[in-house]
Order: sequence, then C-alpha cells, then structure tokens
Amino acid sequence: MNMHTISEQFYLSDQSWHYCRVVSQGPHKLQVVIKRNSYDSQSYIYGNAFDPVHLSWNRLVTRPIETAACRGATYVRANESIIPFQKDAYSVLNEMLEILP
Repeated sequence: MNMHTISEQFYLSDQSWHYCRVVSQGPHKLQVVIKRNSYDSQSYIYGNAFDPVHLSWNRLVTRPIETAACRGATYVRANESIIPFQKDAYSVLNEMLEILP
C-alpha cells in the first residue's frame, strides 16, 4: 500500500492512549482515530474519510476494542508501544480502501 502519511500522533492523556494517523492515498484523505481507555466501553477505533465538498470527516469503519491489537495497552505504562496501534491503523486503512471507489 503506497500511502503518504500526513500526520501521526500518539500520546497519553486523561488516562487514555490516543492515536491518530492521517494519510493520503490517491484522491482520498483517510484518518484512523484510536482511543484506548482503561474501560473497553470507553475505547474505540474509527476509520474516517475526508469529504472535500463539505470539509468534514465521514466515518466508514467502527471496530470494537475487543478485536484490536492495542487492547492490551494500559495508561499505567508510560512507555506503551505504538506498534499495536499502528497495526490496527494499517488494518483499518486497508478496509477503508476496499470500501471506497
């Protein structure tokens, strides 16, 4: 997959790990947003595509945290690895590319 990364952020805030990656792939701008809280019900993985007409992100993919590679991440580890988050992002990006025309 030949994507150009526009931005990638990974940080700990409010007892949650936050990961966001924005890429461009051909005409598409895609975003993956992951929040890993200590509670599964307050955690999520979203895949969004940018709508250039309305200048807004549209959600294409929603995944439960129970299926995520980053499920084992915890805010009590200040040096949590970004790798499981990147693995989830890659998977979501591939799914979005299958959905988009």
